[in-house]
Formats: sequence, C-alpha cells, structure tokens
Amino acid sequence: MDNSELTATAARAVEELKKLFLTDEATFWVMPSPIEGTSVLKKGSSGKLSHSVKKFTNSRVESSKVDTVVSIKASSLIAIFSDPEKWKTLFPTIVNTARTIPTLGSETVWEQELHMLSPLVPARKFTIVRCCRKIEEGVWIIADVSHGIVYSNHQASQSCYKRPSGVLIRALPYGRSKVTWIEHVEVSNIPSAYPAYRDLVKGGSSGGSGYGAKRWIVTLERMCARINLSSATTIPVTDRWEIPLTVEGRRSVMKLGERMLKNFSEMLIMPGNTEFPQKSRCGGVRISTRVNEEVGQVTGSVASAAYCLPIPSTPSQVFSLLRSNDFRHQWDVLCHGNAITETGRISTGLSATNHISLLKLDGPETMMELQECYMDALGGMIVYAPLDMAAMSIAASGRVDPLEIPILPSGFTISSDAPGTMDRGTLLTLAFQILLSTGQNSGGRMVSENSVMEVDMLISTVVQKIKALFNLPPE
Repeated sequence: MDNSELTATAARAVEELKKLFLTDEATFWVMPSPIEGTSVLKKGSSGKLSHSVKKFTNSRVESSKVDTVVSIKASSLIAIFSDPEKWKTLFPTIVNTARTIPTLGSETVWEQELHMLSPLVPARKFTIVRCCRKIEEGVWIIADVSHGIVYSNHQASQSCYKRPSGVLIRALPYGRSKVTWIEHVEVSNIPSAYPAYRDLVKGGSSGGSGYGAKRWIVTLERMCARINLSSATTIPVTDRWEIPLTVEGRRSVMKLGERMLKNFSEMLIMPGNTEFPQKSRCGGVRISTRVNEEVGQVTGSVASAAYCLPIPSTPSQVFSLLRSNDFRHQWDVLCHGNAITETGRISTGLSATNHISLLKLDGPETMMELQECYMDALGGMIVYAPLDMAAMSIAASGRVDPLEIPILPSGFTISSDAPGTMDRGTLLTLAFQILLSTGQNSGGRMVSENSVMEVDMLISTVVQKIKALFNLPPE
C-alpha cells in the first residue's frame, strides 16, 4: 500500500479528532439525554469537519462521545490498542475479529468485525487506518479512520464507513487513565436488523448506543476491573469456594470463564451454514451449523440456535431471575427439574452482579456448570457451560492451561428495549450450542433434518419455560 497516502489519511484524522476532543465542548457536542450520559454531534457541526461528505446516498451518521476514568496505566492501554489480539481480548463482547494488513511503512491498517451480541443484528465490518500520536506530555490520541482506497477495494458491500473516531488517553496518578471515546460512523439506512433491535442499533438522537461510544466505555470499565482482580496476589474476601482455592487456581478459573465468554460472543455471529427453511415450533428461531476444530472447543459438528424474546420486565429484573439458583430448574434443561447448588463464586468486578459461579446439578450423575455473568449500564450476559468434576478440578488446580479444557457455552444476552434507559422492557436473546456429532471426521457428514428439528425443539422448549417463568402467554 502507498504509505505516504496512509500517513496523510492518519494525520488528517488526528487533526480532526483534536478539534472534537479539545475544542470547547459546546462548539461541537450536545448531550440530549443527561441520564444516558452520551454526547452527540450538534446538527450542522459536521460541516466544520473535513470528513463531512457522505459516502452513501441512503445512509445515516451516528456520533457519540463518552469519558471515564479507569484503573490501568496509559502505557498499558496504548500497548493493548496497538495489538489486535490484545485489543480483541479487552473487548470480547464487541470485537469478533481483528487483524492487521501489512503495509510498506509505519501506519497500521486493520480489518475489524464488530457485533452487538445478537445474531439478529448484522455485524459491522471496517477496514481502517489506526495510528497513535502523543500530542503533549501524558496525552495521546489513538485514531481510527476508513481509508478511501482500502474501502473501495475491500469494503464496498458492507455499507459501513468510519469517520475519524478514537480515544484520547490522559495519564493520571496512581496508575489510572482518563479515557474519552468518540465513535463517528456512517452506515447504510437500509433496515437489516431484526425489528425489535432497530431502535437500539440507531440509539437515541443518532447516538447509536448499540455500537456507540458508551458500549465501548462500559466494556472498558468492566474489563479493567476484571484485569485488576485477575492479577490480585491474594484471594479477595468476596470469593468463596467449596474446596480451598490457590491464587493460581483462581486465575486459571477466571481464564476459563473469560474464554467461555469469548467463545459465546463469537458464536453469536452464527458462523457456518444457516440455510434451514424449516418452520420453527415457536417462530423466529435462527439455526446455524459448523464444524468445531479449534483448541479449547468440543471437536465435532455443532449446531447453534438463537431466539429473541421481548419481556415487559426491566433488564435488571430479568437478569436477577435468570441467575437465581432458586428458579434455575424451571428453565435449565440440564437440571432435569432438579435443584442446583452454588459451590463456588469468584468476583470479576466491583459489582456483586459480576462473577463466575460453579454450580452443582443435583441428580444421579454429578455434573457441574461453570457460569459467568455480568451487568453494566447497557445490559448484561449470563453464559454457562457443562463440565464434569474432573475437568473442573483440573481448571481449579492452576497447573494446566485452561485452553486444554473443551467447553461449549450457551446463555443469554440482556438489553433494554429502548435506547438510553434501563427502566423499560427487555430484549432477551437466547443462544444455545448443541453437539451433533463428535470427532474430527464429523465435518464430512451432512446435518440431517432430524438433527435440526431436535435443536429447534430444544430452544423452543426453553423459550416456553422462560415465558412461563415470567408469566408470559405461550405461543
């Protein structure tokens, strides 16, 4: 690639971001909803910016700006933002794929695929130039911008264009950083998301809360708290475990929970074959099949199924009921109607809602479930995977790489049904993974219609159980 042109593109992006970050707030930004705490660009202010010309004839522009203070060094944040794998690990519930494209110079070109935690919302793909510039002592800008040549060659069909976006990082005392985040994108106006999610994707006043700055910021806050707890040299008093757990064992279980969350989030893209025209028992179920071959995943043919269920309770109420062990036997098919007992808990955040749980299923066979859940300002997740006692003991020992323990997570994503508020109803996405056949040779087998029907029957059964739990009428 022509490095001089990439350098010029990056320089223009940094200069535009300087205006947006450092100019008096009232010049460019307005906060339409103090409750949401997100600023959006004023109408007409984009004309003062160099990237104001639209790329598509039928499109909308989303803008948002949020800031926060996190307990992580500025140098550590910059190192993470410069490495695709570290960046993806820091934002597992947003970034599906990230990789760099080799160039002839110092500028870095990235390919990114971002998602919004539902297979009913299309992923957004960008090819961008990313650069880091120190603008004064202790202050850096990391800028992202779609590049014209790269865009026309690789991204024309995606209808997503990133105007100068990025973060301003200020180093603070005691290993902290102030982070201000700007997202400024142009996307096609053609409806593509499931109707229930369209307002959430657009966000209030074009803030785009689904893909906006606030989602990045609340995820950054949660993950920084998790990093600090994971690196603790003593067991926090909030943790409890049936068998004494070492610091190394605790860290190993946290890594397993992190991978479970990451695998579940990647599954929500629904990779693989999705051409199943059968009519679902409860309507609206989406099914895909793929072959698992990656390390740390159960080897074989796997079916994924997802369903969106509107619930007239608030997200926090839905979250509390679904993670309650007193009601779990009413919807979790792995319980077979039996009670469940929490035998261990590890804190992953400052809030009591963010933790990893070890659940013991009562019954003739001793089976465990590892579960991770969290709740933040925009929603939450509950993700779990069945494990036998031997695998759980290996993970808790801290002597074996958690990557060697195969898991197949399922769970829920919980979002508000309206942007900018958590006091309304809930959009609950159920997503399950089912192993159809095991072994490395299963990839050559055709998925039978009966297998797909079994998967559909499983998720339809869970949907009906959850409807009964929330006193909703069955279909």
